Amino acid sequence: MKVILTDLPMEQIVYIKENCKNLQKSGEIFIVEPKNLNFTQAKDLLIISENSKILSEVVSSDIATIAYQKPGFRSETLLPKVDMIVEGFEEVDEMFLERVYKRHHNIPWTILTTERLLVRELDLADLDALFEMYSYEGMTDYMEGLYPYEQEYAYQKAYIESMYRFFGYGMWLVFEKESGKLVGRAGIEHREELQEEPELGYAIAKPYWGRGYATEVCQAIMNYAKEELEFSSICSLIEPKNRVSIHLVEKLGFLLEKEVEIDGKKYKKYVQKL
Repeated sequence: MKVILTDLPMEQIVYIKENCKNLQKSGEIFIVEPKNLNFTQAKDLLIISENSKILSEVVSSDIATIAYQKPGFRSETLLPKVDMIVEGFEEVDEMFLERVYKRHHNIPWTILTTERLLVRELDLADLDALFEMYSYEGMTDYMEGLYPYEQEYAYQKAYIESMYRFFGYGMWLVFEKESGKLVGRAGIEHREELQEEPELGYAIAKPYWGRGYATEVCQAIMNYAKEELEFSSICSLIEPKNRVSIHLVEKLGFLLEKEVEIDGKKYKKYVQKL
């Protein structure tokens, strides 16, 4: 990814360069005069500008774009359909720019890594591995299974568009760093029945049970929920007979709040303050 800054106030350019030192060091940030812009080989570009004419040309060329807009100046109707509108770059870092670029090109975000695991968004190319994971005995004892393949494909495509793009979180995939294999799912959901309170969920594929992966990934997601998403608490709904999951959340410091019933099924609701 190459970041092009064009027709942008100097103070905003300074913020970007200060906050993106790795990109700056590797020579991936360029200040370009509008007259010198060339979009003939632009798939790897992220262009940042406040010039609506430039932004319109960029959008029509299918290039990732961020529009700068002065605080308090509302001109959404004059701006083209850019990927992001930002009122200041004081707190914008390399991860933010990379995620805007990836979202534009439908590249799944890497959410976090732990000592042994990598957590990232689901890509439709992951479906075969996901079906293999769900095929193991016991995987759906306490969670819903997958739809038939074509229906699941359509569901996940819609999920990516709604949850990932709108909320920026959801259920993610968990990969083993060493082997690169899919070992589970984990993430943050919300249910209307709980007034969309964030809910921690996880599932580890049966061949990887007993390795402490659930504890490792759930703890990392709790930290992410606090530090990146700024949630003050997170809950977990567990069926009373699911003793393994009850043991896990208690180990992570969750406290039993109450029992709830959703769609005719009873759950124990555990809550953890973050």
